[in-house]
Amino acid sequence: MIESNDFLKQWEKQLKDVQAILKYLYTYPDLLQKINTGNLILPENLFRSQVDWINLYEKYEGLEKEFFKPFWVPIQINQYDYFIDISDPNYPIFNYYYKSSLPHKYTRKNLFDSINELLLLDYENVDLYMYLQMHDFAMIGS
Repeated sequence: MIESNDFLKQWEKQLKDVQAILKYLYTYPDLLQKINTGNLILPENLFRSQVDWINLYEKYEGLEKEFFKPFWVPIQINQYDYFIDISDPNYPIFNYYYKSSLPHKYTRKNLFDSINELLLLDYENVDLYMYLQMHDFAMIGS
């Protein structure tokens, strides 16, 4: 069983980095709309949200327990569609898919391999909608 306080202490630096990332993303509402992540967690609510995620993760069994990780940080309010992996220093943003045909499995799909990739694309005025479509994210963006 994962103790929430121990987890928060162990990953405090990374969680603070994610808070800074969220603060930055909130300064670019057009970018948020383009990547269509829904309502992002407020940076000040991130630690509480991570505790909620850990509590949910602890209830998982079987396939879900094998696939999902406690060090994935959900970035949406009341949703678990998009995550940042804080075990990776590049802080990739990703979502996942469930394959319902046999054999059942979850697959992780990076939306951005690095938070820097997302920020550079915006800085370089790359059309994010086209970029996402070219990377098989046709359902994302607007």
